[in-house]
Amino acid sequence: MVITKHFAIHGKNYRSKLIKYILNPSKTKNLTLVSDFGMRNYLDFPSYKELVKMYNDNFLSNDTLYEFRHDRQEVNQRKIHSHHIIQSFSPEDNLTPEQVHEIGRKTALELTGGSHQFVIATHLDKGHLHNHIYINS
Repeated sequence: MVITKHFAIHGKNYRSKLIKYILNPSKTKNLTLVSDFGMRNYLDFPSYKELVKMYNDNFLSNDTLYEFRHDRQEVNQRKIHSHHIIQSFSPEDNLTPEQVHEIGRKTALELTGGSHQFVIATHLDKGHLHNHIYINS
């Protein structure tokens, strides 16, 4: 059984911290359970720091466009810069980390219709497998 949680991300500083957290090499089998969609300049990065910087740069580059599109909003409306989705799987599902990662990838593609950048990281550090899906608004 899958349990899914959604969090709207309003702050740019929190976004940077979250990207660092979800890409943690000790939780993602040394970054082998990380994938993305719509990112530019993606290469085989040799280090965790370079990968975190690349994802931050990709997400931040869209902030100007996002803010331009939402300038007409009421002052009291808060901007949502991104979405964080956590998919948790039961150990009884008997899924491999790779299968869980693929389920997360398909979920993100379905949610975004292939029109928004996203990063998926599958974590192995708890008693259950879970995906962190991070979608750019």
